[in-house]
Amino acid sequence: MKPTIISTAALFLGLASSYTCGNNKNAWVNCGTEKCQVAGYPCTIMMSRAFGKNFKTIPAAVGSKLQSMVPPSTNYANKYPHPQFSTYKDLATNTTWYLHVSSQFTKIAEVPKDAWKPEVGTMFNLMNTMNTYQSSFNNTYGSLVIEAYPLY
Repeated sequence: MKPTIISTAALFLGLASSYTCGNNKNAWVNCGTEKCQVAGYPCTIMMSRAFGKNFKTIPAAVGSKLQSMVPPSTNYANKYPHPQFSTYKDLATNTTWYLHVSSQFTKIAEVPKDAWKPEVGTMFNLMNTMNTYQSSFNNTYGSLVIEAYPLY
């Protein structure tokens, strides 16, 4: 499977971007480097191994919650990872989700609160397309890992 992804971010965020992901059946894959949608610098997105036939689609409300969990770099005075954990009950599917967002900032420049929001939306869309619950995003200013797992 080597799909070209035209992100459904147009529905999710009103934005569009494209990434080409490799086959994630057995391992993490690089989906390529594109210009970040807000700042215009190079951004690389990777997807974890596919979950398989038991993959449960991640609802849009979970994607919105993940976006809200990304802090601005000004919240932190160091370059260490800053994990955020939460659970979210999606009432539409009656499923509780375990959420994790871990950000790390290089401190080269300030990263405002919503600067990576479009990329989180793209990561969320790619996670559903690639049947995975984990993805990462890297650029000059830092990195981000997002995870959303259904609690069965």
